[in-house]
This record gives sequence, C-alpha cells and structure tokens, in this order.
Amino acid sequence: MLQALNQLSPRQKEVLYLRYFEELEYNEIAGMMDISVKGVYKLNSRALETLRGILDMPNSGIISMLLLLRLKGIL
Repeated sequence: MLQALNQLSPRQKEVLYLRYFEELEYNEIAGMMDISVKGVYKLNSRALETLRGILDMPNSGIISMLLLLRLKGIL
C-alpha cells in the first residue's frame, strides 16, 4: 500500500491524507488546498481510481486500508 501511495501525485496524496487521516470535510480541504469543493471530489476520486488500478481492489478495500494505516499510525 505504501508503494502504491508513493506513485500518486503530491496533490493526490495530500487530499487522501486530509480526508482519511485528518478526517476533514471536503469544504475544509478545498479551503486548505485552495481549490473548489468539486476539485477536491475529483482529486480524491482520481487518487482512489489510481490506487484501485495499482492494487487491483475496490475503493472500499482501499479506504479500509487507508483507515488501518491511520489507526496504526503509519502515516
């Protein structure tokens, strides 16, 4: 999973970190990243899509793995 995350763009990693590790809402992320809320949704979706292609698993599995990494304090 960590190798897959390292294949994302810095912005994609940032949006995933803010959403799934910091548990911020989309509007909060938009303000922090200086993009629209729609832009946050798109960036998040593309990041998950990229991970899905790399890891060959559904979004639900990817999100579960991200949450597990957060709980273990890995990221």
